[in-house]
Amino acid sequence: MASGSPSPFHPRLIAAALGAWVLAAFVSAGQGYAFGVFSGRTQPWWPTLAYSLAIFSIWALISPFLLAALSHALRIEKVSLRIAALVLGAPLAMLLHVAVFAVAFHPIYGQGRSAVDMIAPVLASNIDTAALAYGLLIAGARLDIRRTAGRSTQPAAEGLWIRNGAAASFVGYGEIDWIAAAGDYAEIHAGARSRLTDQSLTALADVLPAAEFARIHRSAIVRLDRVRRIQGVGRGDAEVELRDGRRLRLSRRFRSGLAGRLPV
Repeated sequence: MASGSPSPFHPRLIAAALGAWVLAAFVSAGQGYAFGVFSGRTQPWWPTLAYSLAIFSIWALISPFLLAALSHALRIEKVSLRIAALVLGAPLAMLLHVAVFAVAFHPIYGQGRSAVDMIAPVLASNIDTAALAYGLLIAGARLDIRRTAGRSTQPAAEGLWIRNGAAASFVGYGEIDWIAAAGDYAEIHAGARSRLTDQSLTALADVLPAAEFARIHRSAIVRLDRVRRIQGVGRGDAEVELRDGRRLRLSRRFRSGLAGRLPV
């Protein structure tokens, strides 16, 4: 049975995060040092590197939690809600970062201030670095979704492992009639059975065989050989009628390319 998505605490993810943030720390320190030389205010290299390593060590510490949260946000089906979640997540991630930094490094960089008093100046002086780090985390979460979706939902057999929490069951491609969006998840309809999976409709669309399945709406995918006919309902709108008599809305966005793909 294919394995599920890696835990945010998976050792390989932690090792990758550590390596990425150490590299980012060296790049950031080098950039700051070079800017100091260019502006005539040369900074000592080792204290600059030490501060950069301290900043990015906190990103390394919290990145597993943020990757898990961002992976969930990226699976939100509705685009506007997905964008809102990512935008609102930026200040929350930055505040979490500086709060943990202030608590951890206040004895070294506090300069007589309390940990709370450190938060505002640290955030202001590292806003560009924090924005870059957040962008890199989004990119990392997106790459991990694609990697795990291909590995966990498309096994060697012709079908899908349907995950729902800790449980998983297998359904062959030939058994599937259609798939409906169900919020952040998807509901697979196979004959008289329906199964809820924790994969989004978008994630499933990426791994289903394109020759056998087609998206007909932002909330539905159909198996092509289950389609009986396409019927217009007026004003350019249409419905797809399946062989079991079920009717599903056909979006104008997908209508033009669907008819030519149907089995003769």
